[in-house]
Amino acid sequence: MKITKFVYTIIVLGLLYIYFHNPIMSNGFGSCKILYIFAILYIVFNVHRFSKYISLFKKELVLLLILIVYSAFEFLSTGEPNTVRLHIVGLMEYFVLPFFLICCIKAYDSENRGSFIKYMLIIGCVGAIITTACVSSSSVNEYVRMTFNKAVLASTDDYRANTMYRGFGISEALTYSYGIIQGMFFVITFFYIKQNRWVLPLTFFILLSAALNARTGIVVAAAGLILYFIYSKKNSTFLVVVSLFILVLFNISWILNLIGVGSQTIEWLSIFMNEADSIFTNASLTASDTTSYMFKDMLIFPRNMTEWLVGCGYDVYWQTGRRSDLGWIIQLNFGGIPYLLLELTLICYMYKRLKKRGFKNIAMFFAIAFIISNTKGPVLPNSGIFRFIMLFYIYYIMYSKEMREYGAASSISKKISAKINL
Repeated sequence: MKITKFVYTIIVLGLLYIYFHNPIMSNGFGSCKILYIFAILYIVFNVHRFSKYISLFKKELVLLLILIVYSAFEFLSTGEPNTVRLHIVGLMEYFVLPFFLICCIKAYDSENRGSFIKYMLIIGCVGAIITTACVSSSSVNEYVRMTFNKAVLASTDDYRANTMYRGFGISEALTYSYGIIQGMFFVITFFYIKQNRWVLPLTFFILLSAALNARTGIVVAAAGLILYFIYSKKNSTFLVVVSLFILVLFNISWILNLIGVGSQTIEWLSIFMNEADSIFTNASLTASDTTSYMFKDMLIFPRNMTEWLVGCGYDVYWQTGRRSDLGWIIQLNFGGIPYLLLELTLICYMYKRLKKRGFKNIAMFFAIAFIISNTKGPVLPNSGIFRFIMLFYIYYIMYSKEMREYGAASSISKKISAKINL
């Protein structure tokens, strides 16, 4: 029985890693598509449970469907199919797959409420271990690049494919969603560290895996950590963490060299730290070269009133001349203000619902993480970042519903017992 459960756990962890990071297979398809088959088969045999799930998240489903319809109209007017395709894929990966994965987690451990979080923290640690192994050994890194990331590298430009100072791990988007997801995992460990102290020694490596792939992951991690201490009001813990952070910071070069991080990667991180320092020193968001490029050169606004109202129907990331890689700008240009408002409506509704269910801290963190991430690149229509947010969101809503039902049943039971005793 224990062996069976262990094998099942390994399989579920594999499915979760695929869900978050979607490694690209040799045929060019994301491995996340494999999960579609299992999810659909599971739903066929659990139609009643899935129908209850739909009723629980019907407003989120409606908003996702509206985004598909809106992008479909853009496709009909311009003939650019990529965004509507990604929205359809997003519906499957944001709405259907979380139901399947959460049911998989609960199948062997329905009574243990902490099993979901343990699975999540393990995935964060797995990502950290893979990244550390790639950084520490050039042969391991080369094997991973040529085996698991070969299709991704083949589909990108020569500059990115040959960049060796970042991109350590297994993912469809090592320089974007992977680092940010690891940064979010870093913050999640603090929310649940009391029940999962085993993860504490690995938190540094989780943060390192974020930093060595996408520096935005450090920004998300820092914002989440500040938010955590503001809400938790754990002043003593805050002082300990800040002290450790300063200690690590002053010895960061020695630590990175000890792990085996290359000089180019260390220099790349040093540039980021210097740029962050210049922003705070000059009290200007555009004080660094990176932020100046982002918030000056990349601010490509719609050209006329029509594009402000209905968009141009194209993803400007792929355009020459009028090109931007900022998420908000890409979304604004594609579908205009209404499209942007639809996305914000979905995020605001999710925030309010989480807050109402008693998860205010998590709701605020996810909202901030979305804002930061969507500034770096488009979180919607499809990214590992939003898959991360949706899986946690759906779990929290389902968990709170179960707890309310359990509380109501317990209350009724107590009333019945009281009457019997009388």
